[in-house]
Order: sequence, then structure tokens, then C-alpha cells
Amino acid sequence: MRKNVILYVEDDRAWAKKEIENFQKNGFIVVWAQNKEETLRLYHEKMPDIIILDIRLSSNDDGYWILREIRSKDQQIPILLNTSLVDEITAVKYLHAGGNDFIRKSKITPKEVIAKVSNFIHFNPSNIEQKKKTIITSDTFVDWAKNELVYCGKPEKLPHLETHLLQLLSMNMNMFMDREVIYSQLLIDDKHKNKNQSYINKSLCYLRKKLSKDKKIQIKTEPKNGLGLFIND
Repeated sequence: MRKNVILYVEDDRAWAKKEIENFQKNGFIVVWAQNKEETLRLYHEKMPDIIILDIRLSSNDDGYWILREIRSKDQQIPILLNTSLVDEITAVKYLHAGGNDFIRKSKITPKEVIAKVSNFIHFNPSNIEQKKKTIITSDTFVDWAKNELVYCGKPEKLPHLETHLLQLLSMNMNMFMDREVIYSQLLIDDKHKNKNQSYINKSLCYLRKKLSKDKKIQIKTEPKNGLGLFIND
């Protein structure tokens, strides 16, 4: 299954290190570019799912140049604009040039960044076809269009929350996800942790029961690492 690949464009090494660690901890693959030449090369080589672009690189015009250059070739890839401060005129300029949204440095939490990036990848029109179906094992796949879990040709309907939880886990297969990130991406109210815990536990019990027919599939939970969907070959 294809991982979620981020092309992260940032010339501030300290800031980039912190942000990249956050993405990697949450199951993303990150390729890092520090200038316009590296950005274009990695864009063509790695075929990322999303670009996070610092609008103020060493040359203030480089971010704008990169945005226009990529948009001239690709109208669908999400491009999020990374900045600490931006005035109205600059914001409008970058949005008109093809930027999808802003990530305002130091004014958004790491969990919000992960949720925003995940949503843009998930709802990217170029990914719709590949997201219609996810093959988990040779016997089991999920038809997202119909909200059906199919085992050995026999489909079963999945409820709304369980569908989204399984989709999230399958996007990060064979790795643990932090529960707080799951709450954020499922848009569960993070002010009520006990309620969140109850929601997730009920959904996990439901999914474990449905997936138990395929002995290759296991949902693992660990107090420190979170939870994940693992495939035993």
C-alpha cells in the first residue's frame, strides 16, 4: 500500500527538523527540500501526495516561484503554505497562484497540522480512484465507496465511525498511531478524554470482531505507542 508522502520545503533547519519528526511519528514519509532546485527535483522523483511550502525561503520570491512552477504542471496536488506572518495582500497573492491553505507557524498545534495535512491528502481528487478500495490481505479488502469490508468475497457493511477508523489505520498499516492523533483526525471532541476512549474502544472491539475471520490481520494496542493495524505474513 502506498504511504503518504510529504514534500516539505523549508530552509530553516531547526524548524524543519521539529516538523519532520512530528510527521514521521504519525506515519508520513517526508522528503525535505531547502531551495527551489531541490524542490523541483524531488517533486518529479518522489511524486509526493502533498507539498508543504515555506513562502519565505532564502530569496523571498523563491516560494512564489515554486508555487507557480508546480501549479503550471499539476493542478491537483495540495500545496499548503507554511509561514509565521502573512499580510492580507500576500495571502491573496499566494492563494490566487494556487496555494490551497496556510499553516501558520507557532499558531497551530502539531495535532492540528497532522489533521489538516491528512484531510487534504484524503480529499485530493487525484486520490479518489485509488482510495475506492484498499487491499489489506489476499483475502480481505475494503470497498470505501460502499463502506463494506469484504472477506473471501463476502461483504459486510461497516458503521460510519468504524469505517473512518479502519481507513485511518489502513493508511498507516504496520505502524502504531498515537491515540491523540486518531481523536484529532476522526474529529472526536478532545476535551473529553474518557468519552474518546470509550468511542475508540467500542469501535476497536467491533473491528477486531469483523477482522478476526482473517488470521493474518491483527489490531494491536500498546499504552505507550497507541494502536495500529498489523499484517502477519
